[in-house]
Amino acid sequence: MCGLYVVFACGDIRRGDPTPLSMDMAFFLTYVLIFTGAALVLVFGIMQIVASKRRIIGTLIIAVIAVLTFLICYWVAPTEMSEVAIRMDMTESTYKWVGASLNLAYVMVAALVLTFIGMQIYIKIKDR
Repeated sequence: MCGLYVVFACGDIRRGDPTPLSMDMAFFLTYVLIFTGAALVLVFGIMQIVASKRRIIGTLIIAVIAVLTFLICYWVAPTEMSEVAIRMDMTESTYKWVGASLNLAYVMVAALVLTFIGMQIYIKIKDR
């Protein structure tokens, strides 16, 4: 864990301000994870379509819901830049994308919690 921190925090050590490189690396890592997740969703969706043609509609509905969820998260992402973002010379576009990604993460965590609660309720009802 300490090694990861050193890689992120030691970029601009000569200037005495490691923050810009650490933020760039964090954004890069976030984008890599987002695009990897999206690619895996597409790959597994295509595998489901190839495996059973009856599931094409279900897979397409899930894909449309995922795209719409991201578009909504992008639409509600903040456009007014914070003081920290301004000091870091961040562009408005970057700020909006980061906000959209964070919103999407919050929505996915909420969906995961709701799914777990719904699954527990379903199990309790089914056992009766």
